[in-house]
Order: sequence, then C-alpha cells, then structure tokens
Amino acid sequence: MAGRASWAQPNLWIVALLFALVALAFAVSCVRRSIPRERLVVSVRLGVAWVLIAVIAVGMPVIPREAVVLPYCLSNLKQQALGMIMYAADYDDRFPLAPNWHDATMRYVKNEFHCPLATAKWSYAMNARASGLLSYDERLADLVLLFEANARLPNASGGPEWLAFRHDGGTNVATFDARVHARTREQAAALQWDP
Repeated sequence: MAGRASWAQPNLWIVALLFALVALAFAVSCVRRSIPRERLVVSVRLGVAWVLIAVIAVGMPVIPREAVVLPYCLSNLKQQALGMIMYAADYDDRFPLAPNWHDATMRYVKNEFHCPLATAKWSYAMNARASGLLSYDERLADLVLLFEANARLPNASGGPEWLAFRHDGGTNVATFDARVHARTREQAAALQWDP
C-alpha cells in the first residue's frame, strides 16, 4: 500500500478542472453573445485560476495512508495506557486483570479505539503477564502493557505471538509508564514481556 495516493488528492484536481472548464465555457458564451468585456475578463481569470489549482493539486506530494495512520494508532494506545493508569490510581495502584481490562478502563477513556488498518474488530490487546501488577514499580517501566493485535474480543490479552505488524511491517506498543513506541519487527523481538 505504500505510495498509494491520499483519497482527497485525485478529487481535488478533478473538481478544479471541472470549475476551470465551466469558467472557460462561460467566457466563450460571453464572446458569442456580445456580453461586456469586464465579465469576459473575470471569467477567463477564474478559468486560469482553477487550472492553476488543478496543476498544483496534481503536483502535490502523495502521503501514504500508513504514514497518516501511524500517529493515530500511537495516540489510541497512549489514551488507553493513560486510562489504565487512571484505573490503577482508583484501585490500589494495580492495573486491571487481563480478562476484563477493556471493560474496566472504559469509564476512563470513554471511546472505542480502532486502527483503520486492522482486519479484526478489536485492534489492541493487553499483555497478559501485566495483569494486576502494581503500576508504580519502576523496574517495569519498559514492560509492554498494551500492543496492537487483531483480536476477536474487546478484552483480548496475550503475548508477543499476538503482535500485529500492520504499519509498513511495524507495530505499536505502550509500556508500563504510558510511553508509546512504533517498533519494527526486529525491535519488537527485544521488547520486555515478562515482569
């Protein structure tokens, strides 16, 4: 999918060309009907402006969809990790249990998060080994808390075998201290999963 055009770009230059054609058609009709020169000049200028807009739109750089989606997914994970920290603050500094982590944190995040590149309904999962751990243990700052997965259930939990590599071969994870990271397949192999 890399290098695929943004959805809006082709539409922009087509619309600009259509406006240019309408303006030029009006200019031609003004000449045929002996309409005052001022109207003719305005319609020709409009036509030229729309042609320039079309040329600029065609020359704009193409942004791959994955490049736009990556920050969106990092933001999703960040918000969910912060929801987990808020949950822990209310429940004796312990993260929720893996079997109901999503349900337990919904009152803190209030949104269903989904990666647009995901093939499953649920895009994220909790590290099952982080279930119920104390949230303030500094030795666990780099422990994976949440990660991208193709899950069938909202409360999905698992380990590295569940990682979904959908961002140009990379994935996103949130660590215990709510930092979020984009990781390549090689970098993901070195992530800390066990407390």
